[in-house]
Amino acid sequence: MNPMHVPENVKPLGHYEIVDTGWREDDLYVVILGAEEPALLENSEASAYARMVARRRRHSTPVTTEPVEPATGKLPYQRMFCFK
Repeated sequence: MNPMHVPENVKPLGHYEIVDTGWREDDLYVVILGAEEPALLENSEASAYARMVARRRRHSTPVTTEPVEPATGKLPYQRMFCFK
């Protein structure tokens, strides 16, 4: 994936953060958010935040959202939001 720089002044709407952004093999733009609890990634605020990040790359039409998964990084859970 090609990471996108998110300016310092862009703050998440909940207790989650951007883990990664970029392009999948199927040409969908993805935003991966991480959080301390799965419920934070399942609410509409997380989806709206991911869409705002995708909109900066002119890809704000939601296509699919993957299930919340355990993560191995700083935050224990992550979720992938896909846009075209």
